[in-house]
Order: sequence, then C-alpha cells, then structure tokens
Amino acid sequence: MLPFGLLLSVIAIDSVDSNSFGPVMAQIKNAWGMTNTDVGIYTGMAGLIPILVAVPIGEAVRRWGVKRAVMSAISIIFIGSMIMATAATFSQGLAGRACAAAGIRMATVSAWAGASMVAPASIMTSAWTVMNTANATGAILGPPLVGGYIGGRFGWQAVFLTLAGLAVFCIVFVGLFLRMPSAKTAAPGSTVASTAVSKFNVYKCWDIYLMGLIFTLMIGSTLVTTLSFAPLAMAYRWKMDPQAIGNVLGFSYSLGLPVMLAAGTLSDKFRTRKKIMIATAIPMPIGLFMLTSQDQTIFTLGLIGYLGFAYAPGAMLYACAPEMVPKGTNLGPVYGLLATISYAGGFVAPIVVGWIRDTTGDFNPGFMLLGTLCTLSLLLSLKLRAR
Repeated sequence: MLPFGLLLSVIAIDSVDSNSFGPVMAQIKNAWGMTNTDVGIYTGMAGLIPILVAVPIGEAVRRWGVKRAVMSAISIIFIGSMIMATAATFSQGLAGRACAAAGIRMATVSAWAGASMVAPASIMTSAWTVMNTANATGAILGPPLVGGYIGGRFGWQAVFLTLAGLAVFCIVFVGLFLRMPSAKTAAPGSTVASTAVSKFNVYKCWDIYLMGLIFTLMIGSTLVTTLSFAPLAMAYRWKMDPQAIGNVLGFSYSLGLPVMLAAGTLSDKFRTRKKIMIATAIPMPIGLFMLTSQDQTIFTLGLIGYLGFAYAPGAMLYACAPEMVPKGTNLGPVYGLLATISYAGGFVAPIVVGWIRDTTGDFNPGFMLLGTLCTLSLLLSLKLRAR
C-alpha cells in the first residue's frame, strides 16, 4: 500500500501545479501584456504538450520504471515553475508553461500507470476513484491556498515559487520512500503480480481511441479552458480578487469528493462503469451553459455544477482502460496513448475560446461552445464498449 499512497501524493501535487494559476490569471495577463488569445495559447500548453510527449512518456515508464520516470518528471516541473516565476515577457512565460506542462503530464501518466499496476483488478474502479480523489484534493487546495492566498498576498510570482518548492519536496520523498513491488510481493490480481506477458499492440486498439475522444470532448477541452476563462470572467464581470476566485474554485472541486466516492462505490457494487460515467457527466454541460448568465449566483452555481462533477466521469473512463487490453499488457503505453488523445482538445479549445473573446468581446460564445462539446461527448459515450 505504501507505493500506492506515495503515487497518490504525486497525483495530488501535480493537481496543485495544474490548478493554482487560475486565481492570478488576471495578474499574469497584465504582467506579460497578454491578449485573450495569448491566454488561450498559454492555457493550451496543457493540451499541446501531452499530444507531443504522452506516448514517449508511456514508453519511458515501461523502459525506466515508475520511480525514475516520476522523479525525472518532477524535476522538469521544478524547472518550468522557476522559468515562469522569473519571466518578464509572454514568450518567456510560455516556455516555462510548456516545460511545466511536460513535467506535470509525465508525472501524472507515470503515477497513473504505477498505481494501476499495484492495484488488484477486482477493485480497479475504486482505485481510480481514490486516484481522482487525490487529483481533486489538489484542485481543492491549490486555488484558494496557493493561487488565492499566496497569489493575493504576495503576487503571481510567489505562486510559481511555491510550486517549485513543492516539486523539491516531492523529489525528496519519492526518492527516499518509493519502492515498487516485485511480482512476488505485489497484491494478488494486480498487473505487477501477473506473470503473463502480452505482445498486444496498444496502438491498434480502437477502443482506446474512442475513450480518448470522449475524454477530450468532455473534460480535456473544457476543463483547462474553464479554469482560465471562468476566473477571467469573474474578475471582469464582478471585480473579484484572487482569494475570492480561489475560494469559489476550491469549493466547486470539494463537491467532487463525495461525487467520486459515490460513483466508485456504485460502479463496483453494480459492476457497471459506463452507466455511472454517463449519469455523473450529465450536470457538466448544464453547468457550462449556465456560465453564460450575467447573474453572479447562477454563474457560480454553474461553475460548481461543472467542476464538482468533472472528475468522476474521468475516473470511470480511465478505469475502463485495463479491461480494453489483454492481461499482462504494460499499462504505461496504454495511458500514454490515452493521454495523448484525451488532451488534444485541451490545446485547441482554449485558443479558440480566447480568439472568440478577442473577436466578439464576449465570454458567452466560448462557454456555449464548451457546453456543446461536452454534450457531444455524452452521445459518443453510448458507443463505448465497457461494462
């Protein structure tokens, strides 16, 4: 259980890295002289970089092992955070963002694969629920504490310096304590414990491609975009400060904890992931369409409805991946390929939404586009071959 717990910590810290800049996005935009399209490009690095590096990362996990891959990834996060903390221009900040995004995705994919390898197949959905709970915990703590409190009190540069400090802490405890089990010491029924060796070609598994398409429309394109442009809308429409924005984001994510735990419990009890995934995803497009309201209460409720339910469907989808491939298949390349497809929309959607905002002067058409993409993903989910 110690390796699983340590990998959960890595996932949580990665989530803090990913979600803490939203409350200070307006500060960053002013400091670097960014347009809304620039904000979209900056945000979209979280989608573009996984497209480029996720498959090689999956292969790195297979060749290097989980521990070396995780430590290398966190070192890259540290470098990217320091570049952003010291950046004076948009191009410098974008370089740091690209570096940090590569490290975050490498650490996340490595932790996903490692945790999935040590978890017994009989409780894979629950294991993914716990992993996404760790992800949500980072999202709950990051915006109000790092982005809101530290950013509001000390400025946007202090946010990135804090993230660099977290990376150093993570490198130390992973280096000292993470030991992946052998086949003899692993939990029965886990991938590590399996003596079967599969030569299955992951890159010809069309079910993985469909899962990735559903994820990119439902979460990949909408989540990173919302985390940048919803805070900008709150700052523009109602003059909210970083602490207030961070509190709203943190509270929204806190709803995801009971939702994910309930979804995982029901999925294992009734042995169905597909139906639970669709049921928990229904509030997401509704919440995105509510962001078009000029009423602050309706906007906030929409954001809570979207972010509060965003993690549970992702947990259900990613928990389906091991059952799409033969037993004994190394899960590093599986999750590498899945992440590549899953975050393609995370590059395109923020740029499009930023361009729409610059062109029309309005946030609402962009929020409507995100709601439409999320609705389309629900329809595609009906074609998913999963229990």
